[in-house]
Amino acid sequence: MRRALVALPGRQILVLLAILTSILLPRPFAGWLDLERARWLEAASRAGEAALAYAGAAERLPWQAGLWERAALAAVAVGDIPQAQAYFLRAERDGLTSTGWIARGDLYWQTGEATAAVEAWRRALPEAEAWLRLGRAYRQRGAYEQAVEAWRAYLALVPDDAAARYELGLLLCAVRPQDALPELILAARLNADYEPSVSVFRSSLGAMDEEAEPAYWLVTAGRGLLSLGELDLAQAAFERAIVLRPDYAEAWAWLGEARQQAGLDGSYPIMNALRLNPNSVLAQALAGMYWLRRGDADRAIFYSSRAAAAEPDNPAWQAALGEAWEARGDLIRALAYYQRATEMAPTEALYWRALAAFCLRNAAALETAALPAVQQLLALAPDDWQTHDLAGQVMTELGYPNEAELHLRRAVELAPEQADPYLHLGMLYLRLGNAPAAQTYLQQAAALDPDGPSGWRAQRLLEQYFP
Repeated sequence: MRRALVALPGRQILVLLAILTSILLPRPFAGWLDLERARWLEAASRAGEAALAYAGAAERLPWQAGLWERAALAAVAVGDIPQAQAYFLRAERDGLTSTGWIARGDLYWQTGEATAAVEAWRRALPEAEAWLRLGRAYRQRGAYEQAVEAWRAYLALVPDDAAARYELGLLLCAVRPQDALPELILAARLNADYEPSVSVFRSSLGAMDEEAEPAYWLVTAGRGLLSLGELDLAQAAFERAIVLRPDYAEAWAWLGEARQQAGLDGSYPIMNALRLNPNSVLAQALAGMYWLRRGDADRAIFYSSRAAAAEPDNPAWQAALGEAWEARGDLIRALAYYQRATEMAPTEALYWRALAAFCLRNAAALETAALPAVQQLLALAPDDWQTHDLAGQVMTELGYPNEAELHLRRAVELAPEQADPYLHLGMLYLRLGNAPAAQTYLQQAAALDPDGPSGWRAQRLLEQYFP
């Protein structure tokens, strides 16, 4: 009999011992064995079984504090939410540690109980991890002032966290932009990866007159937030500016733009901006962009033309007219406006990119306009992945596969996280008949952009050519 027991696998021995323990031993002694087994299982990375063992120990050793919490934490580790919730309810009667309250809050947040999550994290204060979660939660709930205070408290404990410092700087841009730049600069010093984003605010907030009215500070900061895709904070900044200055047409216009970019209805703010100041060039231009996105090319042309007439030397309005006429289907006029923008700003890569992209979208003037455009881009922005991506596409369309491959591979090297160069390399290899390489790059594009247009196109090509 002894030899047979020794021959059993370790898992079966544990099960057998649990059964014998429950039958033969007194509750306290059985509880201590449950606890030892739970610790062993936890050390062996068998958290699901450890949770059950901790629960058994907690039942038999009710005076032993913290066992229900450990059972809950083990259940959380394996994603057993219902069991974790049940264990946490038992654990709260004895009182949770700060670690337990943080995990409890995480569980509430995961199940959509935001108010309960915030309350749980508050009970874990002053732990840094609790402040961290509160900062994120307050921002997500639109409580930006509270988010600022939470991040300040967190940074008092973890002063060298660059990501937290950057987040605080962004939040301050939306509520107190006069205080934002020092935090953003410190974030960039702690982590140079933030420098490109911080430079947006260096050039805008850094040039502000300290005596400028608060609404102007907020609009300036909001524009920077909008350019970085921080749409919730941009809207908050513009809304605060409007509260301070309800007649501020530009604030209304930018709010409409931010709302539309966020997928919301921006019509009222845009139209209100034009009502407040019919001669505002910015309001006219943003109205043109608004109607272009709504698919109304005629209205887009009307408003963009008014902006261009007011500021005939501004290349941005020329490019906007090019986009509007393209949507209208008049490619000849569109090309002329795109080219006019490059003539007005020959050293700005933005307009050369717009021209090359227009030609590619419409398979128009590839040799006469797109090729010179990418040549200019290679001179102006040789280390920009978009430059090489566009150059590779143009070379592909013009029948220069070797040059196309070099440029697209360079784009992948410069931006390995971007899906577009992988997609375009895959398409090039399809043309060249190199099926293995095409499949590899298309799969990478699909993986990098599963919900975006490049990923969608890559997936369709994979289904077509590699079913």
